[in-house]
Amino acid sequence: MTLENPGPLTANVTIDYMPKDGPVMTQNIGIPGNTRITVDVALFVGQGKDVSASIWSDRGIIVERPMYFNYNGVWTGGHDVIGL
Repeated sequence: MTLENPGPLTANVTIDYMPKDGPVMTQNIGIPGNTRITVDVALFVGQGKDVSASIWSDRGIIVERPMYFNYNGVWTGGHDVIGL
C-alpha cells in the first residue's frame, strides 16, 4: 500500500495488521513531510496471508491500496482504493 503525507511535518503512523490466522502485528512508520512511501505488506506479515489493516496517524495522510495483475499474460489490469 502507499502512504502519503501532504503536510510539512512528519506524520507518525501506526499500522495494525490483523491476519486471519494469528495475532495482530503492529508496524510504526514515520513519514516525512511532503513524502509518499510504499509499504510492502507481504514483507511484514508474510507471503500469501489473508490480512486486514487499520491505519492511524497523528497527522492527515492519504492511504492507497493499489493492486495490479497479469492473468496468464492475456488479461492485465488494476484496482485502487483510497482513504483519507
